Amino acid sequence: MILQEVQLIEIEEQEAPQLLEVVMVYLQELGLEDTDYPYLSLYWEEENRKAFWISYNAQNIGFIMVHNYVIDQAFKADHSIAEFYIQAEFRNQGIGKQTLLRLFQHFTKVKWEVGCLRNNIKALKFWQSFIQKMPTQYFHKHELEEAIVFVFTLSEPNEVQY
Repeated sequence: MILQEVQLIEIEEQEAPQLLEVVMVYLQELGLEDTDYPYLSLYWEEENRKAFWISYNAQNIGFIMVHNYVIDQAFKADHSIAEFYIQAEFRNQGIGKQTLLRLFQHFTKVKWEVGCLRNNIKALKFWQSFIQKMPTQYFHKHELEEAIVFVFTLSEPNEVQY
């Protein structure tokens, strides 16, 4: 895979209906098909929320949503990855890793938090493997009843390579 083929493109408010369609597919994959996503409009109302298309070869193949609401209040992460989705046919090609590298280079602060549902085994393995290979100064895993939360501090986000 040629790494520069992966881009993050900030999602504009007028694209919210298209994003909602993909979010619904994502929630169905998580087994949450009877759920809506009440936070969607907040991504254009609150300054601390950002939503990006994951673009690969000029095609939107997923999304990543970031905010600064965190579970681990003691760690006080700068950013939390709220949602992260890549269409199934594009998984296991290094696109997720490249997406995160681009994201970490986009944001200048280095303290991150990401939560993952316990029953999402593939995502848990991805996150644990990815974070452990990153240059971190701090890493901790919190095991909650329904989710596992990873918190970590990147050494230098602009120099992060996987």
